Amino acid sequence: MKHLRRILGLTALMFAWLTAHPADAEPPSRHSISLDGEWQFRMDPQREGDAGKWFELGGDFPDRIKVPGNWQAQGFGEPVRLVRNNYQGLAWYRRTIEVPNGWKGQRI
Repeated sequence: MKHLRRILGLTALMFAWLTAHPADAEPPSRHSISLDGEWQFRMDPQREGDAGKWFELGGDFPDRIKVPGNWQAQGFGEPVRLVRNNYQGLAWYRRTIEVPNGWKGQRI
């Protein structure tokens, strides 16, 4: 659970920072990479992720989800209405990004 909190916490912090500091408002020397787009996604209703070490690379993340976005509006969980579903629980997100070589040695 500690790893999940760390991953989700860091992801949320990074997302909040990137959205609060748009690239066009930053000085030219500041670089950023948008984390918007498709992410690997896996619901964890049984809380198996920590014990199963889902935080390690590899493993099965069978679903894809758009970020930013809402789980239920993207069809995750039990259908309860025409457009929305219901899921209350844990979920894991994973995405690989490439950090440009020119950023080496810089604080990012």
